[in-house]
Amino acid sequence: MANEGAVWKDFVGYGKETTWGTKVVPTAWARFRGGFDFVHKAEHIRLSGTDELRSYVKFVRGNISAEGSISDLELLPDHFGLLLEAALGSVNGSVYKVKHGGLPSLSVEVSHGGLLHEYVGTKISSLEISAEAGGLLRASTSFVGRLGRDLASAETRSYSSKEPFVCHGVTLTWGGSTIRAQTATVRIENPLRYPFWEMGDIYSAESTEGVAEITGEFRAIFDSTAEFDDFIAGTERTLVISGQNTAGDTIEIKMGTVRLKDFSRDRGDQNWDQTLSFEAIYNDSDGSPIVVTITTV
Repeated sequence: MANEGAVWKDFVGYGKETTWGTKVVPTAWARFRGGFDFVHKAEHIRLSGTDELRSYVKFVRGNISAEGSISDLELLPDHFGLLLEAALGSVNGSVYKVKHGGLPSLSVEVSHGGLLHEYVGTKISSLEISAEAGGLLRASTSFVGRLGRDLASAETRSYSSKEPFVCHGVTLTWGGSTIRAQTATVRIENPLRYPFWEMGDIYSAESTEGVAEITGEFRAIFDSTAEFDDFIAGTERTLVISGQNTAGDTIEIKMGTVRLKDFSRDRGDQNWDQTLSFEAIYNDSDGSPIVVTITTV
C-alpha cells in the first residue's frame, strides 16, 4: 500500500462533450512532465446568532464549484488538437480558430495522489503554449467545470505514439523575417462567467464567454533595431511560430495582426537580449486573431 499516492501513478484524460455537462469517455490521454490540480470548492453560509449570542452559530451548505489546471503538457500532434478546439472553439480539419460563439465543453478524468475523479461540463479558461531553446514545445491550461465526483474505476487509457514537438525544430518569424529567438509564449484567455449561480441548482450553470484575448512575448538576440522600431512606431505585423518533430509532423501558430506592447533589453555575458510582449487582434484574412494548424504524417 506504500505507493498508493505515488505521483507516477497520476494521469489525466479528456473528451469532447456532445451536450454540456453530460459525461463522455475520454478520447485523449495526456503525457506531461509537469502536474495538475483539480479541486472542488464548497461555499458555506454562516447564520448569525440571536440577541444573546454575538457570534455566528451555524453553517449551512452553499454552492459547489470545480476548477483546476494542467501544467507542462507535451504537445503531441494527434492529442493536442482537442485542447486547442476547447480553447479556441472552432476546428475545420486540422485548422483551429477562435469561434465567435460558445466554447465546447470537455469531460475530464483525473487520477491524483491515488484518488480517481471525473469533472463534467468543463471549459478552458486559459491555454498557454511555450517554447524554450533546448526543450520541448509545451502547454499549460486552466479549467472550470460544473461538478466533480469520485470514480470507482478508470476508463481504459490509450496514449499517443507520436513524438512531441522539439524546439530545435521551431522557428519564429516577425513580419516574414526570422528572429533569433530563445523563448516564446502565446496565451489564449477566455473570460468566463464562472461560477454562474442560478437558483434551484447547487452547481454552476454553463459558463458564457467574453472576448478572447491573445497575448504573449518572445525573447531574442538584440542584433537589429527592426523590432524596436516597430514597437516605437506601433507597426502591426504577422507573427508566426512554426514547429516540427523528428517524424515530420508540423504545427503552425499564426497571428495575422499583432502589435508589440512592451520592450526591454538586458546585457548578458556574451550578447544583448531583447524581450518583447505582444497582443494579437482579429485579422480579416484569417477570420480570427489566431490560427493554429497541425499536420500529421
